[in-house]
Amino acid sequence: MKLIKQKNLIDCGIACAATFCQCSYHKALSFDINPNSSKGLSINELKNIVLKIKLIKLKEYRPTKYLSLSKNKIIFKSPSILLIRHPKEKYGHWICYNNNKIYELDQDIAKIYNIKQYPRKSWLLIRILS
Repeated sequence: MKLIKQKNLIDCGIACAATFCQCSYHKALSFDINPNSSKGLSINELKNIVLKIKLIKLKEYRPTKYLSLSKNKIIFKSPSILLIRHPKEKYGHWICYNNNKIYELDQDIAKIYNIKQYPRKSWLLIRILS
């Protein structure tokens, strides 16, 4: 998978859809029904963008207990989209996962990491889309 970076602070969902679908950032953005939202993409909005681009209906999994990425024993399918959240924050952050690697799309730390080296490994896993 090729990593597509975020363009601003709240567009991790668009960058994640582009990375997951292997399309341009602008193509993913063109399918956003509310591109001027100040809250980023919801779970359903992200699922719908992927459906429109790749014709894949993602299944949503909710962990029974919110654990950090580093403590989680869930085996993710590859590729997957993960919603993580800092334990003290209200809103989450979208990242991609493929072949035991985390695709961090935040422009400040954008890189492909293994989970042990991922700077946000202490963040809670909220949802898995695969």
